[in-house]
Amino acid sequence: MSDSGEDSPPIRQQRPITLARRATEVQQTALANRRRTLFKKMEKLGTKLAKLNNKISSLTQELTLVDSRRSTIRERIQFLTIEINRLTQEGMEGNLGNAYARSRRHYEQYRVTNPNDREGIRSRYDESSNIHRTSIAAIQQVIRPLIEEGEYALRALSETKNNYDTLYARRDKLMNERDELQSNLDDLRRQDRELNIAHGKKQRRSRRKKEKNGK
Repeated sequence: MSDSGEDSPPIRQQRPITLARRATEVQQTALANRRRTLFKKMEKLGTKLAKLNNKISSLTQELTLVDSRRSTIRERIQFLTIEINRLTQEGMEGNLGNAYARSRRHYEQYRVTNPNDREGIRSRYDESSNIHRTSIAAIQQVIRPLIEEGEYALRALSETKNNYDTLYARRDKLMNERDELQSNLDDLRRQDRELNIAHGKKQRRSRRKKEKNGK
């Protein structure tokens, strides 16, 4: 009886120490698992962000090229417009233009001085109109290639604008996705820092306990 009574107290004293150590190990294991899980999530988000940034960079380069092409087309349209106006003006001031201007003056003068000569008035009007149609036809023949090129440039400008708008919308969507992923990643990093701090505190407490027990 006396022997068993003397042996029991040491067993009761060791049990709380063993349970506390076990609890600490469980906490440390759980903490380590959470840190590993967070790391995997951060690694996965980091990979997604890298891919998104590459796509956004490519779209930005495409947008720059499309915008440059759009500016070039606008400049060409402006040049064609100036050329068409210049050639039209030159045509109206050239030989046919002068001939039309003279015939028009003759018609106006004859109409005023001979108001009753309907045949003469009609004849001079028809002559003036024919010269005018010939002048316009000659000018149109000169500027037609420029007009056709201008029409093609306008279609190309419209297509380029649509392409730019599509690329811009795609990039904008990806940038929103990237911002959301970045926000999630920042949150995970914050959690990771908190876990690291908690892990450091537990390690320090564990060392102090070991040192205390060792003493």
